[in-house]
Amino acid sequence: MEFINGIVFIKEVEFLSVTGLCLFYAIVIAAFIMLCGGERLYVNGLHYFSEWRKKVGVILICAAFATLIFLAFTLKSDIPKKLGFIENGKYEVTLTGNVDMNEFQERYEIIDFKKGVYTIKVRES
Repeated sequence: MEFINGIVFIKEVEFLSVTGLCLFYAIVIAAFIMLCGGERLYVNGLHYFSEWRKKVGVILICAAFATLIFLAFTLKSDIPKKLGFIENGKYEVTLTGNVDMNEFQERYEIIDFKKGVYTIKVRES
């Protein structure tokens, strides 16, 4: 990305898209349901002395934890970016003294400003 003179690039801001967020929450809810169901089966298996309920309960609890761990590692990797679940297009920058603020505001939309760091997005023409 090429910026106008006087803009110092810090980093590109990445965030989950709406589709990515929906998929993330769906997986978390499914894991929570598996965890609750596994816990209920395990407890009922103890109460009714049922071996298959205890085994299925333990399997569901392990599957739920494995799903959450897999999800955490997946979000830290670049897989969501390759699948298109991570959007970018916002940049964190600082400005030097020789920036023409009129040109800056014409080209870029200021999303946020904290402690001298601007979060900007290129304006659509």
